[in-house]
Amino acid sequence: MAAVTEVSGTTSGIVNSTAFTTVPISLLTKKATLRCPIYDAANVLLLAAGSTVSPSLVDRLKLRGISAVKVHVSELARLGCGVARNSKPATGRGRRGVKPVDNEPSGDRETGEVEWSLERIRYQDPVSSSLVRRAPAGYDQARRQIFAEANQKSLDFLAKMFESLDEVRSAHVATFEDISAESLNRAVEDIDLFVSLGLTPEIDKYPAQHSHQSAMLALALGANLGLDKASLMRLGVGCLAHDTGMLHLDRTLYEAPVVLDRVSFLGITRHPSITFEMMRSVEHLAGTARLVAYQVHERCDGSGYPRGRQDRQIHLLSKIAAVADVFTALVSPRPYRPALMPYYAMEHLLRGARQGLFDPLAVRGLLQTVSLFPIGSSVQLNDDRVARVLRANGTAFTKPVVAAWNRGCLDAEPETLDLLAEPNLHVVRPLADIYQKQAAVLDFDAD
Repeated sequence: MAAVTEVSGTTSGIVNSTAFTTVPISLLTKKATLRCPIYDAANVLLLAAGSTVSPSLVDRLKLRGISAVKVHVSELARLGCGVARNSKPATGRGRRGVKPVDNEPSGDRETGEVEWSLERIRYQDPVSSSLVRRAPAGYDQARRQIFAEANQKSLDFLAKMFESLDEVRSAHVATFEDISAESLNRAVEDIDLFVSLGLTPEIDKYPAQHSHQSAMLALALGANLGLDKASLMRLGVGCLAHDTGMLHLDRTLYEAPVVLDRVSFLGITRHPSITFEMMRSVEHLAGTARLVAYQVHERCDGSGYPRGRQDRQIHLLSKIAAVADVFTALVSPRPYRPALMPYYAMEHLLRGARQGLFDPLAVRGLLQTVSLFPIGSSVQLNDDRVARVLRANGTAFTKPVVAAWNRGCLDAEPETLDLLAEPNLHVVRPLADIYQKQAAVLDFDAD
């Protein structure tokens, strides 16, 4: 393996040729022997021709603080990276006659960088430090009413926005950001109440309803993981817009009362690309938000769509969005199936993480946000009482805060119990309640 070349000063003018383009270093995913050298952003030679690029070498460059490199365009396909839409040659001139190898968005419009790791987007100003941790009690009814009205208002606005994007293919990013910012403010005020309203199973106003609920859950999940406000805003915007492309598909595809066959499902897999193209017309929209919308259906094992990307090729925010999207879809009814009990939806995500479909960190964030017995679901306690989950208890995934009733006395005032403070009480099993009973083992994924 070639060592990282240490050279002081800049190179000759060849690096300023339009044949070189700047790409995020994380996109160098294939092992290859260089035919042309690679330079850093200051035109300092990093790797000479004949050097072998490998994942371990890329990791060493990252440790040196190198986030982007200049690569000859003839090397892009061999190294596994495409030309970022926002990447520019060193001269700033256009690359006439040079066609991008890969049409996938690759980062933030302003920086041209891709924030693949959690460490790069957290701890700067984590929203988690602002979250109000409510006492183990029920919800304030006045606050609940305010939250519910605000949710309905933002959903109605989003549904109209979807139609607007569909018709005129133009909007201002502030409209997406306003919904995300207002939702984030409610999450900070009472994250459990915020989540409970976002997980209410609905089938109305699809796909706007699903996009809205996915965004709410993703914001709460990301806040619990310690993301900063800027990253959460991009996550929220990407989730809100991610199913916009569905409006360009034949409605019979996503309203079919049966599971789609392979050919019909291929039609569904077109919508992320359509969404991305539509989002390109949205003024001042950060590239990361587009990437979230584009990659939300990718899976870490490469089995997702539209590009079959694998773990290291998927943005962390997209991985978080994927977990929120799938969980929200599973607990919501669809024309071809009833809603799944939230506990079994959580089991599906946990099993998927073990199988390599979902990012374990994102799934752990979901557990921390909704608990193993998700907020809003019903359970049976070991003293034979029935209960509804009100609040998650951080990393005590099996010990949520619940409202409990004696069997046959559901009209009585419930007792609020913090199971973390009740060593002799625990959940025995989930209850169907308003949800249809489903088998714990699923043979389908969610859209």
